[in-house]
Amino acid sequence: MEDKTFQLLEKMYSEFSERFEKLENEVSRLISLEEKVDKNTLLLEKANTDIKTLAEVQENYINQNIKQHNEIINKLDSDIDVIKSSIKSLSKDFRFIKHKLHQTEEDVFDIKDHLKIIK
Repeated sequence: MEDKTFQLLEKMYSEFSERFEKLENEVSRLISLEEKVDKNTLLLEKANTDIKTLAEVQENYINQNIKQHNEIINKLDSDIDVIKSSIKSLSKDFRFIKHKLHQTEEDVFDIKDHLKIIK
């Protein structure tokens, strides 16, 4: 009977040892998974920070671009106003020159007429 008890105890010990080994393996696996989860969490937090930084930089570039665009448009509007004013002034000058040329032609015609009479 003692043999049977010893064998039974030995069998129980063997089974408990196997289960304990499996349990240790599962614990090791869980620890490994926790380490990976922690590492992935850190990576996600860093990625989130990087994305926020990129968004801020992009927003700053957009605002700077809008400001520069408005400055260029204002400069162009100012230049267009100067050009319009110059064209109006030149147009008046051309009309004046055209008028004077017409007067000069009339004067030349009158002088020719007078010269014909004198001859």
